[in-house]
Amino acid sequence: MNKLSSKVGPSLASDKKFMTSFKSVVYGDHLSVNEFDEGWNRVIEEYKLQDNTWLQEMYSVHSDWIPVYFNDIPMAGLLRTTSRPESSNSFFSIFIGEVPHWDSELIPTLHTPLAIEKDAAIVYTKNLFNFVSEEITNALHFTKIDDMVSVKGIKSLKVKDKLLKDRIFKVSITLSDNEVQCPCKFFDRTWYLCRHAFAALIQRDVVQIPCQFLMTRWIKNDESVCEVRGSDEVFEHCAKIDRVKVNVNELNFDFQSCINYAGLDEDKIDKIHGHVKLMKKDVQDLENGWNDKLSENVIDFLIGTTPRSHVVI
Repeated sequence: MNKLSSKVGPSLASDKKFMTSFKSVVYGDHLSVNEFDEGWNRVIEEYKLQDNTWLQEMYSVHSDWIPVYFNDIPMAGLLRTTSRPESSNSFFSIFIGEVPHWDSELIPTLHTPLAIEKDAAIVYTKNLFNFVSEEITNALHFTKIDDMVSVKGIKSLKVKDKLLKDRIFKVSITLSDNEVQCPCKFFDRTWYLCRHAFAALIQRDVVQIPCQFLMTRWIKNDESVCEVRGSDEVFEHCAKIDRVKVNVNELNFDFQSCINYAGLDEDKIDKIHGHVKLMKKDVQDLENGWNDKLSENVIDFLIGTTPRSHVVI
């Protein structure tokens, strides 16, 4: 009996329907905060667990451990590494199972005829490919594109997810580089694409995982990948993105820690807010400076860097 089972009681521990329902609510990959609350309350009511002390205590701090509250934070950096403190891994494993170990030893089996899955099998480690293959397979068999519109080089698609009771996800994809965005934020947490994103890529007949979505920790750095991708530039690009993602991850945690330390102290919150406003202005100034420099370069290219003494009218 696992830790979760021992907390909810022996009768429910043997109820597979309850365990499935409970875990799907706790660790739903595509749930919103509201959907988590609705699902939690539904399970509590259905199984008459209103008086379960442990569940009451867990819900009182649910925003500190339910993954849906960390949609903007890369959970891959938290859960899929052996360097994570064992206590944290143990805590999360109550709900999501043991932290997986990645390898690249075995040759994966393809589950679709799609070229993009073959590419995934080449670039990803064996264990990670199993997860990616599942998303690709689900994209092929359990999603449907209801509507599409293209505006200024960006295609917007309404992807219906049959596995989530026909819920619609509005996915966008940039036609120039296949930059794909999905509101479920699955990639932000796991660092590999969701079935909705793959549905959009498949619709565009994309045959390779876009380079910007390859994280170095998930890919095999061997000759087969270089041969398919053309050169080592892929790995350099992936490494850069990986570093940025790690920095964003740390930034998210540092900022959230500041908020947690401040609590409901108005003076502390005001001080944090003041610092954030200053940082925002600094970033905006940097961006404006970059744009001004770009404009200068364009002008220099068109008319030269020195004033002209003769003007033809």
